[in-house]
Amino acid sequence: MKGYSKEQVGRNHGRIRRLLLLAACAALAAGGCAAQDGTDSVQNPAYVYYIKDADLMRADVKRPMEAGKNPSLVMEGVGEKANLKDYHDVSLAEDGSFLVFQFETEGDRSGDDAMLAAVNSEDGTSQLIYEGYANTVMCGNKLLFQVESKSGEPSSPQYDLYSYTPEQGKKLEASGLYNFFPSKDGSVICFTKMDDEWIQDLYMAEDGKEVFLADEMNYADANEDCSIIYGERTVEDGDGFYYELLKIGKDGTREPVLTKEDQAGSYYLDPDTGSLYTFVYGKEGRNSLYYSSEGEKELLSDQVSMVWEYISEPDWLDGKSMIIYQSGPVGKETLYAAVDGISSVFAVPDMPEGWLDGYYKSITGTDDGIYLTVSKLNGSCQAEESWLYRYKLSSGQLSQSPECVAHGTDLYLIDEKDGKAFYTDSISGKHTLYYEGTRILDDVDPETLRQVGGSGGEYFIFQEKGGAAPDLMRITTAGSSKVFCENAVQCEPYAGGMLLLSDCRDGYPYLGTLSFYNAAGIQVVDEDVAVFFQHDGSQFADAVPRDWDWSGQDDKGNPGDDANSGFDPGWDYLDRAYIDGSVFHNAEYGFHIDLKENEDQGYYYEIHGFGDAVLLGCFDKDGYEPYSIYMGETDTQGYTAFKDHDKAAAFGQWMKDVYDSTMKEYGYDIGEDEFTVETAEDILLDGRKAIKLVIHTGNGLMTVRSTFIRYFIPDEENDRMIELSRQFLAGVEDEKDLEAYQMFVESLQWDD
Repeated sequence: MKGYSKEQVGRNHGRIRRLLLLAACAALAAGGCAAQDGTDSVQNPAYVYYIKDADLMRADVKRPMEAGKNPSLVMEGVGEKANLKDYHDVSLAEDGSFLVFQFETEGDRSGDDAMLAAVNSEDGTSQLIYEGYANTVMCGNKLLFQVESKSGEPSSPQYDLYSYTPEQGKKLEASGLYNFFPSKDGSVICFTKMDDEWIQDLYMAEDGKEVFLADEMNYADANEDCSIIYGERTVEDGDGFYYELLKIGKDGTREPVLTKEDQAGSYYLDPDTGSLYTFVYGKEGRNSLYYSSEGEKELLSDQVSMVWEYISEPDWLDGKSMIIYQSGPVGKETLYAAVDGISSVFAVPDMPEGWLDGYYKSITGTDDGIYLTVSKLNGSCQAEESWLYRYKLSSGQLSQSPECVAHGTDLYLIDEKDGKAFYTDSISGKHTLYYEGTRILDDVDPETLRQVGGSGGEYFIFQEKGGAAPDLMRITTAGSSKVFCENAVQCEPYAGGMLLLSDCRDGYPYLGTLSFYNAAGIQVVDEDVAVFFQHDGSQFADAVPRDWDWSGQDDKGNPGDDANSGFDPGWDYLDRAYIDGSVFHNAEYGFHIDLKENEDQGYYYEIHGFGDAVLLGCFDKDGYEPYSIYMGETDTQGYTAFKDHDKAAAFGQWMKDVYDSTMKEYGYDIGEDEFTVETAEDILLDGRKAIKLVIHTGNGLMTVRSTFIRYFIPDEENDRMIELSRQFLAGVEDEKDLEAYQMFVESLQWDD
């Protein structure tokens, strides 16, 4: 079940969330907008919706294109601001009966920034349902959207929640709420309200009635129909804290699940079965992990250093859940997986005792087993040797004789088909595609492998060409590859074929040609298309070059809206930082960094100020940014945790726990390898105590494949903690960028 908070209402957060929610919440089906593969092409149209000349258009890709009939106009003048990045701004009803689009307007409509519009799939008619930004989620065949409450006070954020169906129109479901968590079909909605002291209470809405559930409790989770709801409370206890968990039935029954006696520092819940893993902090970095089910509680280990991830009811585990954790004496730790409280070891051949430190681990489950990627890291936290293992999974137990599928430099599992693996090996950010040891293609985008035509169909992947639009390649598992479409930037398997956007112009707004490919060949749908909207977030492939200019400059070189902003690259607009000669000064935190050595090598620097932070960007002569430094402060909770845990390893585990619990608070299932603390070091920065964390993130609901390098420096005199950090995206920055960043940060000197 998903939760939706205040941060999701707004111009930036809302647009990102809609992509995440669409991919995770809607089971997209056939009908007026998404005919399934193999259905009768005459009776079931397959519409693609797109923007051309600011108008919303649609075309049935199963029929010939005919001027004035197919494509057809749906809404005029709604897509003035639409571009290739807006492909996810659509929600589709499960039965295909209607769609809802969110269009950016930037003040063109009564001062609002956006609008919600619904389209009837059968006849193509449209209806404006809301003016302004909204946080949207489609639950079955009902749209829920959250908007800012006009009666809300700044000190106590409040939002209103509406539903929409074509039959009922727009309907208010709850008002004055803060966060909401719907059932699968949207008929029951759990939500929280926040008071002036930012304390939340838990409620439920059903059939137009609002029911109070618990005071001073956040939503933790619920089963599919919300007949059982779990409320969560964080309780301070001396220098630490613990979680309370309450099970609440729709009939009013209440049952404590976690209490003070449990001392839960974190927990992992399966709301459908009630099974629970509880993490309890211990001493010297050795913690306890318990499993509870049907009233019975057992200790799995009291030597746990870290819980890597909790995988909630994946398709490949027959409705069960798995927890991955690291346990054992210091220096002799082992990786474990537990299903229904039964643990098994990840047996990894040829690894030394205590190998977990200094290695990156990535775990992926499939219908045919578990894959473990192990990468040995160098001093810059980059892979220098990598292994990909395949484990059989029987009754929740891992095989103890895994198969080594590949041995390379920096391996990454892309997909598995019929028990065989597609993966890449990367050197200096360049990805080479393999299939079970067979080399297929160099310079691929690993996230864009797609199969068209269902099982046994053709495979396609984008091949990168520097900063230019990539080529879409047709490949085979035997190792052959051939250019299928040059200069393509987006595609999506759909209706037994594939939608393509290609031949985009060289400048903003990068208009391109929309086509549809199937067994009959390639049919051009329309030209000068700004964007086409996805049908399935897990199938849509986006390969738009990262360095395309989205500032608004058109293909004739006319400047965009921000061309005359008066930006001074050597000065922060709030006077917190400046560059004097060849020295960067952070006046707020009292340190400086010498830039001369890098400037002599042709690099230049820019300061960018934000509301609560400063960013120093480093650029080469071609405008490429090898690294930048984000300079801000860790929040009060982080600073308190730093003082409580003191050591880097304990602070890193706390940060992992906070991420996991935050995802649970928002109702998200944590994705595989979504957030792992790889390295935690206690260091000195110019003689001052600091912590250095290297955090790897995978592709998840809230993350992409990347490496974070974060420095935390306590400033006791000012009762704060300074943070210097940078995120490096996989496949974009290489090892030398990470090395340069670390050397640059660690060269800082304090003014006093």
